[in-house]
Amino acid sequence: MAIKFLREYETKAHPPEVFTAGQLVKDRDEASERHFVLRRIAAYDDGKGNLTDIDGNPVEYFEDADAKEAKPAKGKAAPAAVMTGGNQ
Repeated sequence: MAIKFLREYETKAHPPEVFTAGQLVKDRDEASERHFVLRRIAAYDDGKGNLTDIDGNPVEYFEDADAKEAKPAKGKAAPAAVMTGGNQ
């Protein structure tokens, strides 16, 4: 399955890998994908534009450069590890 990066991220590997916000990556192994999704750096992409977190809950991604973080879809409770930044 592909993953979509929710924010810019640079790995600590040598040499580092750099991923941009919105980048769709299809060539990672399952453990690597899970690593990024668990840390809310990326979300699973089903190929139809639907993004989900590690538990299969919908994730909204905003392509706006001012967007600071991904948020759960409306009507869904945010998992404990996701900070939503207040009521919206």
